[in-house]
Amino acid sequence: GVVAFNNKQYESKFTEISTKFGKDLADAESRITQTAREISLSVSEKSVGRRNMLVGSACRKYGDGFMYMSGGYYDGYPLEQIEKNSGIDGVNCIHCRTKQTGTSYFLSGFRWNGNSPQGNIKLERGKNYVLSFYAKTNTPNDIYFIAEVLYQGSKIDTSRPAGYAGPTGYSTTFSASEADKWELFTVKVSVPSDAPYEYVEINIFARAKSDDFVDGYICKPMLEEGDEYNGWTLSKQD
Repeated sequence: GVVAFNNKQYESKFTEISTKFGKDLADAESRITQTAREISLSVSEKSVGRRNMLVGSACRKYGDGFMYMSGGYYDGYPLEQIEKNSGIDGVNCIHCRTKQTGTSYFLSGFRWNGNSPQGNIKLERGKNYVLSFYAKTNTPNDIYFIAEVLYQGSKIDTSRPAGYAGPTGYSTTFSASEADKWELFTVKVSVPSDAPYEYVEINIFARAKSDDFVDGYICKPMLEEGDEYNGWTLSKQD
Protein backbone atom coordinates (compact mmCIF):
# COMPACT_ATOMS: atom_id res chain seq x y z
CA GLY A 1 0.00 0.00 0.00
CA VAL A 2 1.03 3.59 -0.63
CA VAL A 3 -0.07 6.67 1.28
CA ALA A 4 0.99 10.17 0.28
CA PHE A 5 -0.21 13.67 1.11
CA ASN A 6 0.90 17.26 0.91
CA ASN A 7 -0.76 20.57 1.73
CA LYS A 8 -3.02 20.29 -1.34
CA GLN A 9 -4.18 16.70 -1.51
CA TYR A 10 -4.33 13.34 0.20
CA GLU A 11 -3.94 10.11 -1.75
CA SER A 12 -4.06 6.45 -0.69
CA LYS A 13 -3.58 3.38 -2.87
CA PHE A 14 -4.19 -0.20 -1.88
CA THR A 15 -3.17 -2.84 -4.37
CA GLU A 16 -2.35 -6.27 -3.00
CA ILE A 17 -4.35 -5.79 0.21
CA SER A 18 -7.37 -4.56 -1.72
CA THR A 19 -7.28 -7.55 -4.07
CA LYS A 20 -6.72 -10.05 -1.30
CA PHE A 21 -9.28 -8.89 1.23
CA GLY A 22 -11.81 -7.14 -0.91
CA LYS A 23 -12.85 -3.60 -1.74
CA ASP A 24 -14.73 -3.02 1.53
CA LEU A 25 -11.59 -3.20 3.64
CA ALA A 26 -9.74 -0.75 1.41
CA ASP A 27 -12.63 1.71 1.54
CA ALA A 28 -12.92 1.43 5.31
CA GLU A 29 -9.22 2.04 5.88
CA SER A 30 -9.28 5.01 3.56
CA ARG A 31 -12.24 6.55 5.39
CA ILE A 32 -10.60 6.10 8.77
CA THR A 33 -7.38 7.74 7.65
CA GLN A 34 -9.21 10.65 6.03
CA THR A 35 -11.33 11.23 9.14
CA ALA A 36 -8.22 11.37 11.33
CA ARG A 37 -6.70 13.92 8.97
CA GLU A 38 -9.81 16.11 9.16
CA ILE A 39 -9.81 15.98 12.96
CA SER A 40 -6.15 17.03 13.03
CA LEU A 41 -6.83 20.02 10.80
CA SER A 42 -9.83 21.07 12.86
CA VAL A 43 -7.88 21.05 16.14
CA SER A 44 -4.95 22.96 14.63
CA GLU A 45 -7.16 25.67 13.16
CA LYS A 46 -9.05 26.08 16.43
CA SER A 47 -5.87 26.51 18.47
CA VAL A 48 -4.43 29.30 16.28
CA GLY A 49 -7.60 31.32 15.63
CA ARG A 50 -7.76 34.70 17.38
CA ARG A 51 -10.64 34.17 19.77
CA ASN A 52 -9.55 36.40 22.64
CA MET A 53 -11.92 39.31 23.31
CA LEU A 54 -9.35 41.12 25.51
CA VAL A 55 -7.05 43.45 23.59
CA GLY A 56 -3.46 43.69 24.85
CA SER A 57 -3.38 40.37 26.71
CA ALA A 58 0.24 39.72 25.66
CA CYS A 59 1.35 42.77 27.72
CA ARG A 60 3.56 44.00 24.89
CA LYS A 61 3.20 47.53 26.23
CA TYR A 62 0.99 49.33 28.70
CA GLY A 63 -2.06 50.92 27.10
CA ASP A 64 -2.57 48.43 24.27
CA GLY A 65 -6.05 47.62 25.58
CA PHE A 66 -5.98 47.29 29.36
CA MET A 67 -5.08 49.52 32.26
CA TYR A 68 -3.60 48.62 35.63
CA MET A 69 -5.94 47.76 38.47
CA SER A 70 -4.42 50.42 40.72
CA GLY A 71 -1.63 52.11 38.75
CA GLY A 72 -0.13 53.46 41.95
CA TYR A 73 3.10 53.27 43.94
CA TYR A 74 3.83 52.26 47.51
CA ASP A 75 7.15 53.07 49.24
CA GLY A 76 8.51 54.04 45.85
CA TYR A 77 7.67 50.73 44.15
CA PRO A 78 5.00 50.34 41.43
CA LEU A 79 2.10 48.11 42.41
CA GLU A 80 2.06 46.76 38.85
CA GLN A 81 4.66 46.53 36.12
CA ILE A 82 5.15 44.55 32.93
CA GLU A 83 7.93 41.99 33.03
CA LYS A 84 9.35 41.11 29.63
CA ASN A 85 9.47 37.45 28.56
CA SER A 86 9.13 36.16 32.13
CA GLY A 87 5.58 34.82 31.84
CA ILE A 88 4.50 31.36 30.83
CA ASP A 89 5.98 30.26 27.47
CA GLY A 90 8.03 33.47 27.35
CA VAL A 91 4.99 35.76 27.08
CA ASN A 92 5.16 39.03 29.02
CA CYS A 93 3.32 39.12 32.34
CA ILE A 94 2.31 41.63 34.99
CA HIS A 95 4.24 41.58 38.26
CA CYS A 96 1.66 42.39 40.94
CA ARG A 97 2.51 43.77 44.39
CA THR A 98 -0.42 43.71 46.78
CA LYS A 99 -0.97 44.57 50.43
CA GLN A 100 -3.82 44.75 52.93
CA THR A 101 -4.11 47.61 55.39
CA GLY A 102 -6.95 47.03 57.83
CA THR A 103 -10.09 46.72 55.71
CA SER A 104 -8.48 48.32 52.65
CA TYR A 105 -6.50 46.61 49.92
CA PHE A 106 -3.91 47.56 47.34
CA LEU A 107 -5.26 45.56 44.39
CA SER A 108 -2.90 44.79 41.54
CA GLY A 109 -3.49 43.45 38.02
CA PHE A 110 -5.40 43.94 34.74
CA ARG A 111 -8.52 46.02 34.12
CA TRP A 112 -10.70 46.48 31.05
CA ASN A 113 -13.34 49.08 31.93
CA GLY A 114 -14.85 52.32 30.66
CA ASN A 115 -11.61 54.21 31.24
CA SER A 116 -9.29 51.66 29.61
CA PRO A 117 -8.15 51.96 25.97
CA GLN A 118 -10.45 49.10 24.85
CA GLY A 119 -13.32 50.09 27.11
CA ASN A 120 -15.94 47.77 28.53
CA ILE A 121 -16.49 44.48 26.70
CA LYS A 122 -19.76 43.78 24.89
CA LEU A 123 -21.25 40.32 25.48
CA GLU A 124 -24.28 38.74 23.81
CA ARG A 125 -27.34 37.86 25.84
CA GLY A 126 -28.02 34.12 26.14
CA LYS A 127 -24.42 33.08 25.43
CA ASN A 128 -21.65 31.51 27.51
CA TYR A 129 -18.07 32.69 27.79
CA VAL A 130 -14.90 31.50 29.52
CA LEU A 131 -12.67 33.95 31.37
CA SER A 132 -9.18 32.60 32.06
CA PHE A 133 -5.66 33.56 33.09
CA TYR A 134 -2.40 32.04 34.36
CA ALA A 135 -0.97 33.11 37.70
CA LYS A 136 1.78 32.19 40.14
CA THR A 137 3.26 33.37 43.44
CA ASN A 138 6.02 32.33 45.83
CA THR A 139 3.68 32.73 48.83
CA PRO A 140 0.48 30.74 48.06
CA ASN A 141 -0.95 31.14 51.57
CA ASP A 142 -0.76 34.93 51.48
CA ILE A 143 -2.51 35.88 48.25
CA TYR A 144 -5.74 35.48 46.25
CA PHE A 145 -6.24 35.84 42.52
CA ILE A 146 -9.64 37.24 41.56
CA ALA A 147 -11.59 37.49 38.29
CA GLU A 148 -14.55 39.88 37.96
CA VAL A 149 -17.15 40.42 35.22
CA LEU A 150 -19.33 43.36 36.29
CA TYR A 151 -22.22 44.98 34.41
CA GLN A 152 -21.75 48.39 32.79
CA GLY A 153 -24.24 50.40 30.76
CA SER A 154 -22.09 51.16 27.71
CA LYS A 155 -18.57 50.88 26.31
CA ILE A 156 -17.39 53.89 28.33
CA ASP A 157 -19.63 53.64 31.41
CA THR A 158 -17.92 53.40 34.81
CA SER A 159 -21.00 53.73 37.04
CA ARG A 160 -21.75 49.99 37.53
CA PRO A 161 -25.53 50.51 37.20
CA ALA A 162 -26.26 47.06 38.72
CA GLY A 163 -23.89 47.63 41.61
CA TYR A 164 -21.37 44.92 42.34
CA ALA A 165 -23.09 42.34 40.10
CA GLY A 166 -22.83 40.80 36.66
CA PRO A 167 -23.54 37.61 34.70
CA THR A 168 -23.22 34.18 36.33
CA GLY A 169 -19.61 33.81 37.51
CA TYR A 170 -19.25 37.56 37.92
CA SER A 171 -16.78 37.34 40.85
CA THR A 172 -14.54 34.32 41.44
CA THR A 173 -11.64 33.95 43.87
CA PHE A 174 -8.78 31.50 43.29
CA SER A 175 -5.91 30.29 45.46
CA ALA A 176 -2.58 29.00 44.18
CA SER A 177 -1.92 25.37 45.08
CA GLU A 178 1.87 25.58 45.34
CA ALA A 179 4.73 28.06 45.17
CA ASP A 180 6.34 29.31 41.95
CA LYS A 181 4.15 27.29 39.60
CA TRP A 182 2.13 28.77 36.75
CA GLU A 183 -1.47 27.63 37.15
CA LEU A 184 -4.42 28.08 34.81
CA PHE A 185 -7.59 29.50 36.38
CA THR A 186 -10.87 29.53 34.46
CA VAL A 187 -14.45 30.58 35.18
CA LYS A 188 -17.55 30.08 33.04
CA VAL A 189 -19.55 33.26 32.50
CA SER A 190 -23.21 32.79 31.53
CA VAL A 191 -25.15 35.81 30.28
CA PRO A 192 -28.92 35.44 30.87
CA SER A 193 -31.16 35.97 27.85
CA ASP A 194 -32.85 38.76 29.79
CA ALA A 195 -29.66 40.36 31.13
CA PRO A 196 -30.25 44.04 31.97
CA TYR A 197 -26.98 45.18 30.37
CA GLU A 198 -24.81 44.13 27.42
CA TYR A 199 -21.47 45.53 28.53
CA VAL A 200 -19.16 44.32 31.31
CA GLU A 201 -15.92 45.48 32.84
CA ILE A 202 -13.27 42.78 33.29
CA ASN A 203 -10.88 42.79 36.25
CA ILE A 204 -8.18 40.16 36.85
CA PHE A 205 -6.03 40.95 39.86
CA ALA A 206 -4.16 39.83 42.98
CA ARG A 207 -5.20 40.63 46.54
CA ALA A 208 -3.11 40.11 49.66
CA LYS A 209 -4.42 38.19 52.66
CA SER A 210 -2.22 40.03 55.17
CA ASP A 211 -0.66 43.39 56.01
CA ASP A 212 2.65 42.39 54.41
CA PHE A 213 3.42 43.04 50.76
CA VAL A 214 3.25 39.90 48.64
CA ASP A 215 4.10 39.31 45.00
CA GLY A 216 2.02 37.65 42.31
CA TYR A 217 2.33 37.26 38.56
CA ILE A 218 -0.54 37.19 36.06
CA CYS A 219 -0.17 36.15 32.43
CA LYS A 220 -2.27 35.38 29.33
CA PRO A 221 -5.68 36.76 30.38
CA MET A 222 -8.41 35.67 28.00
CA LEU A 223 -12.16 35.93 27.41
CA GLU A 224 -13.66 33.73 24.71
CA GLU A 225 -17.12 32.65 23.66
CA GLY A 226 -17.95 29.01 24.44
CA ASP A 227 -18.23 26.50 27.25
CA GLU A 228 -14.58 25.53 27.78
CA TYR A 229 -11.03 26.86 27.63
CA ASN A 230 -9.39 26.21 24.25
CA GLY A 231 -5.94 27.72 24.69
CA TRP A 232 -4.77 31.32 24.85
CA THR A 233 -4.64 33.48 21.72
CA LEU A 234 -4.19 37.13 20.86
CA SER A 235 -7.26 39.19 19.98
CA LYS A 236 -8.17 40.18 16.43
CA GLN A 237 -7.19 43.75 17.29
CA ASP A 238 -3.67 42.88 18.53
